[in-house]
Amino acid sequence: MENDELNASNVGNVSHFLDGLSNTSKNRVTLPIGSILPMDDDKARNSPDKNSPSKRRRVFQIDEGAHERYKNMLRKRFWAVVVLLSLIILERVFSSSDIDSENDEIIYLQRLFGVTPNSPFWLAAMSFLGFSQLFDILLVCHFYATIFYMKSPILCIKILVVHINLVAIVPLFQLAYESPRPYWVNPDIVGIECPSSFAYPNSTVFTLLFLILYAGHCWNNYDRIGEEKKIIFRIIFAIVLVIISLVEILAGFQYFYQLVLSLSYVFVFYFVALSFDKTINHIVEKSTIDVLQAKRYTIFWLLHVIIFAGFATMLYLQSDKYINIEWVQNFYICLAKNGESRIPKDTPDFHVIGPWGSYMISTAIFILLGAVFGTAKTFRDYKGMLWFNESLGNRIKMAIVANLCLSVSWVLAYFLYVSNELIISGINTYLIDFIHYSVIFYVIFGVLPRYVFGKLGWINQKSSFRGLSLSSRP
Repeated sequence: MENDELNASNVGNVSHFLDGLSNTSKNRVTLPIGSILPMDDDKARNSPDKNSPSKRRRVFQIDEGAHERYKNMLRKRFWAVVVLLSLIILERVFSSSDIDSENDEIIYLQRLFGVTPNSPFWLAAMSFLGFSQLFDILLVCHFYATIFYMKSPILCIKILVVHINLVAIVPLFQLAYESPRPYWVNPDIVGIECPSSFAYPNSTVFTLLFLILYAGHCWNNYDRIGEEKKIIFRIIFAIVLVIISLVEILAGFQYFYQLVLSLSYVFVFYFVALSFDKTINHIVEKSTIDVLQAKRYTIFWLLHVIIFAGFATMLYLQSDKYINIEWVQNFYICLAKNGESRIPKDTPDFHVIGPWGSYMISTAIFILLGAVFGTAKTFRDYKGMLWFNESLGNRIKMAIVANLCLSVSWVLAYFLYVSNELIISGINTYLIDFIHYSVIFYVIFGVLPRYVFGKLGWINQKSSFRGLSLSSRP
């Protein structure tokens, strides 16, 4: 009974928590098109409408502001669809054109910068990008583990929900386009680390650049970071964009047109995400801090992940299993030049490059499962309190421990993608990634706060939804 009363008292305050996550003014009432507002009785009595059967009859007026906002939203989504269709057409045009000139340009740039498989500098600079389907995601995992404890679990989950869904959607586009990497097409192009997934859309661009864009937006709405910090985010975005573009081309991973079109996808999906900002806030609220609704919403997330994984599997099974033999031969040449571990002789070609490599990127969706379930459990354990509203020292210690837990992921990454030992043994890597992502994030977001940090006294167990942490929010 005491828990129910506490939950009930918190529910009324839950909706205030995400006010800062959207740009919507606090007192604005947004109604769908055609919504009507009743006029007060005095205005109704003085209404000039002579056809009214009774002076006491309420007169309704259309909220023109809501109507206009609804039209703008539809207009933005229409243009997003138009841009997406245009990108699909452009990719088909470029991929069907003569790419020999682009191959020659990549070879020239590699020779100009001295890129060789055995070059220590380039190997150190590019090796983590070679396995972008895992290593880039692991870098992002450290980002989430840090802001979960250093800033706010709610801010973290909002960014994670949108970002991870898009990271997992990228390989579905790759399975549809089946675009080769430059070093698959031309054996004279040096491939660093020999990534096996399809090239377009670029998963690294989505994993890193979209994260910078969307995290900057959410952070600004949460904290009102100011113009100076906005400029810092833009500078970081520009620097990362230049580095990714240079490295991806010099490493033989991408054609220039693939990078440009991938960047266009990033901006399209970014503006689509902004158009659903209020809906995302509502879903995050109901899935985490609203402890009365979180159990039901976590079941919805489970269904979402199952349906997504089933759809991705369907696309993988329907993909073309007859990979271009020249692509496969050039991939093996790349492995030989880089001294990579052997791949079993009986491995099908579509497990060597192409469909399987892209399909494995979609396992990032299981991060969502562990993160949402773990966060909902933590808020439920602490009865909806702002348990993370702690001192800076305690937050730093919690973030360090959470990041140390991810060292297990790096060890697994080595055996799974670098040494190929688990692949050679015949163990299903998709099943390993499912267990790995869901369990590690459930532990970091759901187990550590209660059973480790709570026991150590690093958790604020006296906080609530009422307090300075909320009233001082914009």
